Amino acid sequence: MNKEEQNWRAVFVIIPIILGYNLANVIAPEDNKEFLYAALFGGAGALIGAGVYYLIKEKSKKLKIASAVGLFTIGVLALYLAV
Repeated sequence: MNKEEQNWRAVFVIIPIILGYNLANVIAPEDNKEFLYAALFGGAGALIGAGVYYLIKEKSKKLKIASAVGLFTIGVLALYLAV
């Protein structure tokens, strides 16, 4: 695996993990189960991001950028709707 593939994989996995963690903070800000929610949503986000990456692994760079922006947009929309 070359450096570019590693970078794209990191983008598609890290963005949903961060957004999942923030979603857990919105749902349970001062709850004792905040860590559980963060692990659950972060793990689900990582699986979704990895799945999207493997679906578009061999596609063009434009499609990869559009997919990363789409993941980010969906995550921000989920945070907005949770508030």
